[in-house]
Amino acid sequence: MLPVIRVHHVLEKEVLDRGTLMIYSKWIVGPRPKLEPGELVIVESERGELLGCGFYDTVGPVAIRLVSIGYCKYSSAKEAIMDRLEKAYRKRKMLGIVCTECGYRLVHSDGDMLPGLIIDYYNELIVYQSSSIVWDKLQDVLVESLLEVYDSKISVYEKSVQRTRLEIGLQPKEGLRYGNKTTSIVVEGSVKLYVDPRRGQKTGLFLDQRRNRILLERFIAHLEKPMVLDLFSYTGGFGIHALAADAKKAVFVEQDKKAIEILLKNIELNKIPRNKIEIINDNVWRTLRYLARRKERYQTIIVDPPAFIPHKEVKQKGKEAYLHLYQHSLHLLDKPGIIFYSSCSAFLGEDEFKEVIQYALTHTNYHMLTLQRTPEDHPSRPSAPYLDYLKSAYILVED
Repeated sequence: MLPVIRVHHVLEKEVLDRGTLMIYSKWIVGPRPKLEPGELVIVESERGELLGCGFYDTVGPVAIRLVSIGYCKYSSAKEAIMDRLEKAYRKRKMLGIVCTECGYRLVHSDGDMLPGLIIDYYNELIVYQSSSIVWDKLQDVLVESLLEVYDSKISVYEKSVQRTRLEIGLQPKEGLRYGNKTTSIVVEGSVKLYVDPRRGQKTGLFLDQRRNRILLERFIAHLEKPMVLDLFSYTGGFGIHALAADAKKAVFVEQDKKAIEILLKNIELNKIPRNKIEIINDNVWRTLRYLARRKERYQTIIVDPPAFIPHKEVKQKGKEAYLHLYQHSLHLLDKPGIIFYSSCSAFLGEDEFKEVIQYALTHTNYHMLTLQRTPEDHPSRPSAPYLDYLKSAYILVED
């Protein structure tokens, strides 16, 4: 018999109507029960309405992370995790993005009804990120379930080093949890990309830009051997796709030396001649000034910065930073040309993103070729809009 926790009746609407999965301690009726983190519990309103079931959390403001709404068919944590993983996997298969050599996101936190958990698949290497004591405690169950969804050929690596863990009192965690593989190579469109979660950012590769990287090849094919500038290039995904589509040269600008080491591996992996690349290991802002002084011009520019608005208190400052970056990048564009603008700041809405672009492109003739949001393997929920954080656009700027 699962423990039953009663919460304030206002959550009937919050959970059953809005689909909220995070239940905070302040909403629990009566004293907080003495349960172990990761225990599966039934949640009812104080009026006896069944809200669902979830995992009990003991660190931070969240008390319960729901994995079902309006029902509870699970009798154990393993059963709940297995069911959610299988459903997430089936969804990716329906979307046509599952293949052995691919890279894709298997679990996107609340979007896949597993709040606080991110799981990325990289050609038989699975990398997961825990944001909760729940997933720390259920580590063995999670790994066991992943082995059942895939098979024993996979390796499982944990990369739980994000800032949000420290903010709620959890220490960083990282290491191989199963198997012996800590790096991988994924096929993305016509290129191969090296993944190393130990040296890379996040889980190793920014899978949210996969679709845009592949799309770049189509645009490059319609330009005449363009020069490409890849700002905040990380491990070079955009620029390498451009070179695969016969760009004349790609200039990669990246401050992280570890990322550049992986970028060099990607160049070798894709057999790209070294005379077709230039790598600038420096700050992007300083590099933009340097390239302007050199009077450099590029037919394609990729602007994919980190989040300039990590929290809403700095929203105005962040918007100004985006505008400044977009404008100064545009000065280096050889028109007609294509510029790609992106923002991964959840606090910048789509309309605000388009407004910043409009200001940046004042007095130019431009056409927005694409306007993309977070991709299909990164599902969101109305109750967790922050999961739909990515906005990006390819723009044709005429002369």
